[in-house]
Amino acid sequence: MKVLDAEPRMRYTKELHLIQGELSLLKRTLSATQHLVHMLANRDPVDQAPFLSKLTKTYLHDVLDHCSSVNENLDALDKVSEDLINLVSFSFSFSFLSCISFISLWK
Repeated sequence: MKVLDAEPRMRYTKELHLIQGELSLLKRTLSATQHLVHMLANRDPVDQAPFLSKLTKTYLHDVLDHCSSVNENLDALDKVSEDLINLVSFSFSFSFLSCISFISLWK
């Protein structure tokens, strides 16, 4: 996707909003998974979850770290897409204002 074209296109904003929606869906899904893994990893193995061994709990804590890392990356991508939407909007506004100033000088 060429965001910094000589002629900004509003189609880019639509595509970026779709990307942002997909990122939000991924974040919500991953947050639920992260919460589930957190609950399993922090259960007392004797009272609440006798089927979880120490090795399983270690594995679950590792999965929880990976979930946190992916969630942070999704937040960063969401911020980048928001910044790109703003960039396209500002480019479009600048292009429009340039045309208006040219028309006002031409009269």
